[in-house]
Amino acid sequence: MKRFVMLLTVMFMCCMMQAQSIVVFDFKAGDGVPKTFADSVTRVFIANFHPKDYEIEDSLGIDLTKQQKLETARQMEASRMVMANISLVEEKFVVLVSAVNVKTAETDTKFKATISEIIESERIIIDLASRIASKIDIITAEELEEEKRTQTMPKSFTINGVTFEMIYVEGGTFKMGATEEQGKDVYDAEKPVHKVVVDDFYIGKFEVTQGLWKAVMGSEITDSGGWRGYGYGDNFPAYRVSWKDCQAFVKKLNELTGENFRLPYEAEWEYAARGGNKSEGHKYSGSDVVNDVAWYTSNTYDSGTQPVGTKTPNELGIYDMSGNVWEWCMDWYGDYEDKAIKNPKGKASGNNKVLRGGSWSRGSKLCRIASRGYNLPDARFSYNGFRLVLVVEQPVDEKAE
Repeated sequence: MKRFVMLLTVMFMCCMMQAQSIVVFDFKAGDGVPKTFADSVTRVFIANFHPKDYEIEDSLGIDLTKQQKLETARQMEASRMVMANISLVEEKFVVLVSAVNVKTAETDTKFKATISEIIESERIIIDLASRIASKIDIITAEELEEEKRTQTMPKSFTINGVTFEMIYVEGGTFKMGATEEQGKDVYDAEKPVHKVVVDDFYIGKFEVTQGLWKAVMGSEITDSGGWRGYGYGDNFPAYRVSWKDCQAFVKKLNELTGENFRLPYEAEWEYAARGGNKSEGHKYSGSDVVNDVAWYTSNTYDSGTQPVGTKTPNELGIYDMSGNVWEWCMDWYGDYEDKAIKNPKGKASGNNKVLRGGSWSRGSKLCRIASRGYNLPDARFSYNGFRLVLVVEQPVDEKAE
């Protein structure tokens, strides 16, 4: 816990730094290596490490895992980070230094130096610093901005002539559940309000449509009369799909695209419905006026689903997260816990899967952002559909650096 607090302190202190910088973390002392020696090597390295057009920043001497170093470097808006291990092999100090691309988490440059006598260490480390500095390519501010712009742009995919769009959702922290703007309409299942942190992800601009379902699966749903009773057409949401049906759809979609699609976790769903880090604090997804954003009993008059995207989008440009069809989530349904949590994935097991967003067959109270529903994973109803998430790969924490 203490290390985590220190990490947050580093992030806070460094959040205003320039993008064109490299952060150097203290060299890690292996078994038998005096920490004083490792610290001395670090100081000599930093003093002589001068890659062209970069500013060099110190890590403030905190011992972190590689994953924590990457997170810290990203908060510092560094382009590269440098880390090293010093080990003792047959009475010789072996220094292994790596320069890592912060965006990709991949090692760009790696050098090894062997020090047989401490007295000669300064000359060797100066040479090592020069060699690494000369190998690091400059990343221009324009290239960094282009990388960021490309990452945050919507992604489009076309399957058998049907195109669908995924909206980028930058990760962040939010309060999940029966927050103040939900008013007196809340249910106990939405309590307690708790703090949640989610990573970046992409989410469907629209609910999965009947047209996309047919493009991926090769045929339409025929169970219980199919789609013809409650809204029919390529731009209508797919319904009468069970949670298990959604898994089959996702599996085939991933095979067709080579991507990593899945259903959203409940926390991701609510964060996106609230507008992510652009949230304006609405009761429904995109508005405090339900008719602006939702198809529900009072404006569909029990006639069924409506074409996607015909109401107003929310702050992120996502449509129909209130109303039209309930949307399946990955999680098993269960009570909220009164604690902060990162990337929650629901209960380990259960009987029912989570549904969110309300539907054409329900009232406005169930179309609120915080409203929760559930059903058996093999249940098929005319008011249940789904929306996709595309995973943004997070860097893997390596046990050995």
